[in-house]
Amino acid sequence: MTTSIPVSMDVETPGCDVCLDLNWKRMPEYSGDGPWERCHSVKYLILRDSKECQICATIMNAIFEFSGPLRGAYTEPHQHLLRRYIMIYLRDNWTPIIQVWDDDEDKDPYFEFEMYTSDESSSKIPKICPANDIPPALDLSACTRFLVPKLQKCNAVHARCQSMSLQMPTRLLYVGSENDPTCLKLAIQPALQSYVALSHCWGDRSTMLVTNKATIKDYLLELPWEELPKTFQDAVSITRALNVLYLWIDSLCIIQDDPLDWKNESVKMADIYSGAYLTIAATGASSATTGCLVTRWHETRLGDKVSHAVSQLQSDRLSATNGIKIRYSSRAHLQFVGELNPPASGAPLWNRAWAFQERALSKRTIHFHGEEMIWECQESRDCECGYLGWEHSTADLSMVSEDGIARTNLIIKPPLKVFEKWLNILNAFTTLEVSYESDRLPAISGIASSLSEKLNSSYTAGVWQYRLGHGLLWTKLPHALSRRVNSRPDQYIPTWSWASVELLSKRLGGLDTTSGKDLVIDKNFRSTNPQSSRREIKSILGIEDAGLQIEGLVISCTLTRGDGDELEFDTRPVHLLNFRGGVEFAYTDITCDNKATEEEVEVTCLLVGATSYEGHMFWEASSPSPGPYTTQYALVLQLHPDGVYTRVGISMHDDRKGWFDHAKMVPVKIL
Repeated sequence: MTTSIPVSMDVETPGCDVCLDLNWKRMPEYSGDGPWERCHSVKYLILRDSKECQICATIMNAIFEFSGPLRGAYTEPHQHLLRRYIMIYLRDNWTPIIQVWDDDEDKDPYFEFEMYTSDESSSKIPKICPANDIPPALDLSACTRFLVPKLQKCNAVHARCQSMSLQMPTRLLYVGSENDPTCLKLAIQPALQSYVALSHCWGDRSTMLVTNKATIKDYLLELPWEELPKTFQDAVSITRALNVLYLWIDSLCIIQDDPLDWKNESVKMADIYSGAYLTIAATGASSATTGCLVTRWHETRLGDKVSHAVSQLQSDRLSATNGIKIRYSSRAHLQFVGELNPPASGAPLWNRAWAFQERALSKRTIHFHGEEMIWECQESRDCECGYLGWEHSTADLSMVSEDGIARTNLIIKPPLKVFEKWLNILNAFTTLEVSYESDRLPAISGIASSLSEKLNSSYTAGVWQYRLGHGLLWTKLPHALSRRVNSRPDQYIPTWSWASVELLSKRLGGLDTTSGKDLVIDKNFRSTNPQSSRREIKSILGIEDAGLQIEGLVISCTLTRGDGDELEFDTRPVHLLNFRGGVEFAYTDITCDNKATEEEVEVTCLLVGATSYEGHMFWEASSPSPGPYTTQYALVLQLHPDGVYTRVGISMHDDRKGWFDHAKMVPVKIL
């Protein structure tokens, strides 16, 4: 079903009250997300019946062409469309967006597309802005056409992107040149020069190409091209095309079965990625076999993947009539702005903990997303179609650099702001996947290293000496399933560290690290650990170095499990503290295989600090009368026969109950 398009319609003359002629002045003011955007909604039936308008006919034809996935999901797609309405978005000096919504749904549009022209096309609708075409399949030539100008501009004018590592990584892959493609081998710390780094998902570790004690001698002589998975081959080809001789790949440049080498190299990630000339991120690939130079696709809201080749054929049929091109709106745009948390699909690399810091630390990154390439550096962001470059031009630069993963770790800020950003990073970081939970601390040690100078603080096992009390008051959602991470004597994760807790359902949310954000530390709370005269970053600890010595006010309580129904997303704690006839709630760290959370046990509460609130705790209907009060925060600890404590959780106390009024000062060692 194709609507005939009137060719004599003068679209410059206002006349259509359905599409408003895509005229900025006719669109309702303040109807978009900002001064750069305006929008207008119309029922599908009204748009369908607007047969005399060239623009309405073009939109209708595009809806019919691009609703292919809809026809696969519904037995009567045309009847389904009758219940829909259309949102038309105009963006100042950029392409219009058309969204198809359902009257009964308000979460996301079923699908959306943009209308654009290319520089070569002759549009019969002058309101449509030009944008870049995206090749249906990405090859090396198309890659370098996009990438090289970005690098040249960044090198020429971006001051914050110019710093280079003062030391080369221990090992690098020598890629040779396009003229000598057979010269591919590992090299030991070559002379100081530019190198490229790869950020990627491993996939099946059992089939992953790695350097180990048995292969390193051979790889120093030659690394056979045919043994490289496609992502590695593509990374080598891109590196050669940029006339760079060296490439860093974790699985090849770290000896994977040598614990000492892994320990030494894993703590150098800040230097490796921040010192790289460019980071190649295989963002859309779930394994090393997928590659970077691949056939493009678009993922619909229903999870269907539509190849760019198919959608380009659809667009060609439409543009043959009036020069207007159509394509699905790239979901990659939304995945590169605004949120720290990873997308549910489309960018599997972002679900990996190691990749989090690799992106945060890199000066320049080229992302190979399934829909298009995305460029990021310290001062700009752009994509193949041009949208992110347009968005960047409409936004305050300081706001652009604030979003996404946390590139603000490289921006000079007051220590308190840096620390607050760190807490937000942890909340997102603890939702990410890692093959071995014991690797979680090394996987963020590079970011910690980059923040150390700004905080002028030492860092141990995920917690800063700066604002120590605030950093210890992390917690999880009360009903989130969790278990204690297994530790080894040579890689011990102390219970006072947030990294000692593994969340079993990470998609429900990460650890809450901001419980005591506005906390005033109790005057009696202090660390008695020996202080070093220099800043130290300790991510991997032996058990002998993991003890945290604290002095403060303590009371002895009984911890019991409360009664009542438990809701999956309930924010009310389910464990109770009993003290001299009074009761308070406690947030426990571990829900699985932990006797301390299932049986009645004796625990110790160590007061950390307090903050003021109006009213009362929302879960306490029987609390004292509403009014201003102070909430005290404490660590809940369990004493072991050897005199050492382990953390059980945290607790919150209404100070009007006076639990700590007669508490004693006691030194404790928490392991």
